[in-house]
Amino acid sequence: MLSDAHRNTIITWLLGAVCALVAIFALPRSLPSGYARQTTQAHSVIVFHGNSNTRGYVDNTEDRYPSRVMSHFNAMEWDGYNLGTNSRQTPMLTQEAPVRVDTFYSAKNRRNVVVVWECINHLRSGGSAEQPITADVAYQSLADYCNARRSVGWQVVIITVQNTTDYKHQGTRARFEAARNSINSRLRTHYHEYADALVDLD
Repeated sequence: MLSDAHRNTIITWLLGAVCALVAIFALPRSLPSGYARQTTQAHSVIVFHGNSNTRGYVDNTEDRYPSRVMSHFNAMEWDGYNLGTNSRQTPMLTQEAPVRVDTFYSAKNRRNVVVVWECINHLRSGGSAEQPITADVAYQSLADYCNARRSVGWQVVIITVQNTTDYKHQGTRARFEAARNSINSRLRTHYHEYADALVDLD
């Protein structure tokens, strides 16, 4: 579990970064000369999918990062959904997404955005202490999730893997950090191949 100070730093960073990214997706807000705006404007949808970091540790749902992000958008234009679930690993997100996430997609929406924040649980808790999940497997699992969502039509935002003090199956800080840095490095270099934007926490 993240410390309160570290969690608040991440939430603050995400609030600004995700808001900026989603605002970019929403452009243009004004129409070119000669065009008329329809009287009934289609909604835009943003889905936050992930583990307990997305679901939130606090009892007050309004203080969870998806709620704080959505508070900056016009509720008449944007619908936001927090689909974070405790202990979820990336393969679980991929398996449940067609039912939990894709049901919110509509070609009639102005924008369909999914923000995925996972990899850490898969890296720490996947496999076993004797044979933990490798950085290669964890990275590819996240890329597969993103490719699947884009094939539906979603615009995908990825959040990088944060640090932790609970290494679980990775055993040591050095081993976890080596895997985390490997994944994040590849995300920075290749995210555009399977996603639309990257929120870098480092």
